[in-house]
Amino acid sequence: MFSLLYMPAFRRALIEKNTLKQPVPALQGFTMLFITDIHASARTFPKPAVQKLMNQLHALKPDLILYGGDFAETPDDAAWLLPMLGQLRPPYGAYAVPGNNDQSEVASPHPLAALMADAGITLLVDEEAQFSVGEAFVRIGGLNAHNLDTRPSEPFFRDTDENTFRLLLAHYPWHVAEYSQFCVKPPHLALVGHTHGGQFRLFGLTPFSLGFELKYLAHQVGIDGWSERQGFPTLVSRGIGVSRFPFRLNAPPVVHMITLT
Repeated sequence: MFSLLYMPAFRRALIEKNTLKQPVPALQGFTMLFITDIHASARTFPKPAVQKLMNQLHALKPDLILYGGDFAETPDDAAWLLPMLGQLRPPYGAYAVPGNNDQSEVASPHPLAALMADAGITLLVDEEAQFSVGEAFVRIGGLNAHNLDTRPSEPFFRDTDENTFRLLLAHYPWHVAEYSQFCVKPPHLALVGHTHGGQFRLFGLTPFSLGFELKYLAHQVGIDGWSERQGFPTLVSRGIGVSRFPFRLNAPPVVHMITLT
């Protein structure tokens, strides 16, 4: 099924390369790889296809990897996917938020957080992480997609100065729009997934154009690409995998390599 319906789209997978102007001089040239919505599955995105993706990503050698959630279709799929992602060990680590599709993995015999820890990935659920890059800092705030009513115990990006790059990571585009107003300082960048770029696109129309998940798109962040509608750069990624139907139309898979300038 994968070969017939999805492989044609996967062969057109893009590694989109962008530069992002930001105000921290010490981060000139710092690279971030954003990967989201893998939806690994023995049925629709099996190990050989994931390994092909790993081979592509190995060659990029980013400084940091960020994951936008929806890793796998089942806990069993997550159990084989996460060790494969662990092959990627960037010098400044990897950070992730959960997606709505990852809820079953949390309660499985192999919890998602434990699998990620073994793979060298830090899971952020309504919490922040920070690391230094020379004299600069990178602060990442990760939002929760399990319980949509939760919020971080404290607003993000407290006690950050001009030497700190602020990054907001989430699964839902509308979640970024809703929560960003509670950040002490606005992020320099927000990265989100979930939409698959509509997964099907014909004459400019997608399922979202026809009312799919309309309540979640009330903030109109967009379903694909870059925008500054919230007052800061936001990237909504089409991601890699598929859900419901193992098929993409005019919405090819993509990963993003972002270089800070």
